[in-house]
Amino acid sequence: MFRFALNNVLTRKLRSIFALVGLAIAVTGIIALISVSAGLRASVDMSLAMIDGLVVIRRDSVDPILSKIPASLESQIESIPGVRVAVPEIWELAPSVEGKNTLLEGMFTALAVFGVDPTKCARLKGGGLYGRHLKEGKFIEPGDEGQQVVVICTDVAEKYGKRIGDEISIAKHRFRIKGLYDTGVFFLNAALVMPIDVARKKQLFPPDVVSNFFVEVETPSQIPAVESAIEALSPDIDAKNTTEWSEEFRGIALNLDAFLVAIASIGILVGTIGILNTMLMSVMERVSEIGILKANGWRKGDILKLILFESLFLGLLGGLVGALFGWISAWVAGFFLPMEPVVHWWLIALSVLLASALGIAGGLYPAWYAAKLSPIEAIRFE
Repeated sequence: MFRFALNNVLTRKLRSIFALVGLAIAVTGIIALISVSAGLRASVDMSLAMIDGLVVIRRDSVDPILSKIPASLESQIESIPGVRVAVPEIWELAPSVEGKNTLLEGMFTALAVFGVDPTKCARLKGGGLYGRHLKEGKFIEPGDEGQQVVVICTDVAEKYGKRIGDEISIAKHRFRIKGLYDTGVFFLNAALVMPIDVARKKQLFPPDVVSNFFVEVETPSQIPAVESAIEALSPDIDAKNTTEWSEEFRGIALNLDAFLVAIASIGILVGTIGILNTMLMSVMERVSEIGILKANGWRKGDILKLILFESLFLGLLGGLVGALFGWISAWVAGFFLPMEPVVHWWLIALSVLLASALGIAGGLYPAWYAAKLSPIEAIRFE
């Protein structure tokens, strides 16, 4: 039965190819899109793992760039037991770098001005996130107040052909490059780090507010108590640890995956209809053949199995081809994206199983139609 069904599929090569192409494209899309989404989640998780403190931000803000909270909270936060240091920070999108609007070049090329307090930053363990990942030169330090110095990512330096000591134009202002860092995560490598007073002046940032505070606690066990104490200071602020940031992003990522699957489902529907059409046409062309088989003792169940096996082969082949091209597409996408897509083995297996099931679904009606044919009428069918 398997050989007979497979032979029927292979003898109608062109029609079979057209049927499985639609399903293969849909499977390719699912694997490629979800793999890119998985890579994005992995990059976010990696970046959050590097943040070992609390971020105090305006309530309901999803990003420091969209947040503004009173700068006067600094002394109140540092008076809370367990707080080691509270570093005021400001974040603003860089209007231009070397005369180019980085945001217009692509969503992954945008850069942000990141202003930090040099004195407070020096009190952080290892100099903070960017201080710990410094590759060359020096980080922002006490005495840099009022100085137009900046620490940039190694990728940005390479892009614009800059080295330590060179000048770089940010929002039409010239800054001397003091250091180069590399966190290994594209989310975090977008910061142009400079003294907070200089960032305020050049970005016209209000003097009485900050984007957020980075709070370093004495011991990790004190984080829950410090978090509650900070949130009690004002109903308009929120203190978030890495777990909370991760949960929020995971929720966003799940919604993104659902949206991507919904888009790919359109292709899956088209592919299933293609298999239905192919199998129905195949049955109509073979009515006399089916009648001869039934006249020679084939039962309805045998005819059902034959047609369903043929549609299963189409679905399985479409799933395998789609899985292969999906993996290749994700691999190729890695060359053009700042993060590496993650292709899970279970996604490959699930996609092939789904395509096989849809192949069977597309063959149900043709199989039922073929099985109910009367042998005499089928043989006389023209």
